[in-house]
Amino acid sequence: MRSIATVLGLKIDVQGEICARPVLVVSNHISWVDVIAISVASHGIFVAKSDVMSWPIIGRLAAMSGTRFIARETVSSLRKVLDETTRLLKQGTRVVIFPEGTSTSGSQVMRFSSAVFQAPITAGAMVQAVTLQYRRNGELDRLAPFINDDTFVPHLLRLLQAEGIRVSLTFEKPIPAFGHKRQGLAEYTQGQIVKRLKYSDQAVSHGINENINRVA
Repeated sequence: MRSIATVLGLKIDVQGEICARPVLVVSNHISWVDVIAISVASHGIFVAKSDVMSWPIIGRLAAMSGTRFIARETVSSLRKVLDETTRLLKQGTRVVIFPEGTSTSGSQVMRFSSAVFQAPITAGAMVQAVTLQYRRNGELDRLAPFINDDTFVPHLLRLLQAEGIRVSLTFEKPIPAFGHKRQGLAEYTQGQIVKRLKYSDQAVSHGINENINRVA
């Protein structure tokens, strides 16, 4: 993943502390580049939709890194992933998911699906939200989002022709899942990301500088 990040000219800025305990990391979803950025910043096993397997290079790397694939339209697949996520968390693994279920332009956060939040509750693990943002010249990066009718190869070529990609990852304070309901965890972490996006927009518009630990 670091090699792919280098080829893409990906610059990754990390803020906040990455939870060292067994944790379910939940993030907003903008692009297939998200997986690379989070992998470089924080090792973990991803839960991703099954069509990622067909993507050139990324699909193979995802499978090699242990990604669990889910066919979202089937209840049995969701149950299997939920059981596997619970098992991984009990073993002390960091698991990463994108609860929106689809990618966006980065200007909004869609409603988080709550089903997989049952895993950290059952496992007695932590939950940590991470906010992804792509910016170019002080504004939202219009090239990075992988949305609507985009296909992988043309999108990859556009990124390769651009002068590098900058993505910031902000890790929020982790919270214990035990004692909470899964819907409450979904709404709380979604709210954390929404709040962070609004704060970042205000910071950019007012020229506020933040301390950033760059990892790539």
